[in-house]
Amino acid sequence: MSFAALASSRAMADPQPLGPLLNTPDFDRLAPEWRRVGLRPYRKGGVKLDIDPGADTVQARKVLIYNYGHGGAGITLAWGCADQVKDFVDTALRTRLQKPPKQTRVAVVGAGVIGLATAAELKRWAPDLTVTVMAENVDAAGNPMPQSTTSWIAGGQFEPSALWREYQDCDHPCKMDILHDLVRRSHRRIQQIKALGIQGDYGIADRTNYILANEDDEGFALGMPRDVVPAAQTGLLPFAKLATVAGKAYATWLINPTILLPRLVSDLRAASVRFEKRKLRTRAELIAIDADIIINCTGLGAAKILPGTGLTPIRGQLVVLQNTDKLDYLFSGGCGNKSAYMFCRQDDIVIGGTFDYTANLSGLTDKSYLTMRDRVKDIFSGNVSACNSTPSNGACHP
Repeated sequence: MSFAALASSRAMADPQPLGPLLNTPDFDRLAPEWRRVGLRPYRKGGVKLDIDPGADTVQARKVLIYNYGHGGAGITLAWGCADQVKDFVDTALRTRLQKPPKQTRVAVVGAGVIGLATAAELKRWAPDLTVTVMAENVDAAGNPMPQSTTSWIAGGQFEPSALWREYQDCDHPCKMDILHDLVRRSHRRIQQIKALGIQGDYGIADRTNYILANEDDEGFALGMPRDVVPAAQTGLLPFAKLATVAGKAYATWLINPTILLPRLVSDLRAASVRFEKRKLRTRAELIAIDADIIINCTGLGAAKILPGTGLTPIRGQLVVLQNTDKLDYLFSGGCGNKSAYMFCRQDDIVIGGTFDYTANLSGLTDKSYLTMRDRVKDIFSGNVSACNSTPSNGACHP
């Protein structure tokens, strides 16, 4: 179903199908490398996005900018946070540094989606800036390896999943405006890319996301501003074994990191950005970088470099299926605390949704992966009895 058709479909008193029947995947057709696992850089309080006021940076005549803690929402917020960093850099050039971009050296530390997007947007804004990307996942020849980052194994739905809760403050409802501003900035950049007709080069694709009617979708309902993604439509799910089951659908985007990250690297190389292998251990080493502006986009690595980051590693895992039928929808309707999602991407289908508070990447068995897959497989077989109610998570509502 297209964005326009979904947005304009009217609410029905009697449930109507949310569109023509869609095929379901072959859940037994695993991809050759079907197990993936990584650690989200989740931060209590939300994204750390500001300028360091420390005396040591002032004395060194350097500007230190923080841009980390996006766990669960990095693909969604990368462009929005990069745009905010651009504003910080603009202010620093005009005030503290008092120099033009042509005379300014910028070091972006970190080469996941946050670092790559930040570097790319800075060069797009001010091509005369000298920008270097420094990271551990750069080989000795100066070639970045995005496949080794947590960003690579992200599912890729445009939604600030999980992290939105850090902006849900019942006593200070305007805090959610901070998140909404970042989402809108990302949305604006996506619209610019789409206007150029090159969205496919960045892994961006229109998608409809389906969810069971009684499932928790507060990440969408509260974390996404309605002027970016319209309200969900209700009706019967358009799948053979779920055709009598009530559900919801909303229009959003898939941003496939396995396409996006190589494209960002390509953009940076075309803009003469240099990549340098660098491993940092302390704040002193960070400030010692030979640059006027240093932007810390190190994700979980920030916890090793800086004290008191509030970062928590959250393990997530994916099961990857082959997408032989080129299915093109998203499904986010797990079963309450057993939540799982399924995203049909350009070349594969990923099933994920685990959110484990651990830094341990070992100990996962084939059974633990397949159990997650089987949750979604069970739903698509028509067994939704375990999903009849969703426990309240205590979120406050407008």
